[in-house]
Amino acid sequence: SDLGAALRMAGVPISNQTIKVGAEDENGAKIVTKEFPFDSSVFEDQFGFMQHNIRWARAQEILASFIPPEVVHTGCRVEGFKERNDQVEVEMAQEDGSSIKVTAKLLVG
Repeated sequence: SDLGAALRMAGVPISNQTIKVGAEDENGAKIVTKEFPFDSSVFEDQFGFMQHNIRWARAQEILASFIPPEVVHTGCRVEGFKERNDQVEVEMAQEDGSSIKVTAKLLVG
């Protein structure tokens, strides 16, 4: 089972996109001030894969499915973290008010 393949399967390939920069006019209506066409094939040329659009909640579900459930902490609020070499130390407040410290290789929020 390949994480990259699972994320690509759940996402929608993006071939071309236009990035729009907007503002509001004097009446508060949204207007486009600049448009930047972007050829997403650059990602495929550089990384070997197309860019995909995926909902963040779905991406988190897929990421969580690739690791043991006991290392996933939900319902917590990150109070702080420190990067140390190839790990991260995370301080979290749990829903019941208690605090926990976790050392991990990756922090996804």
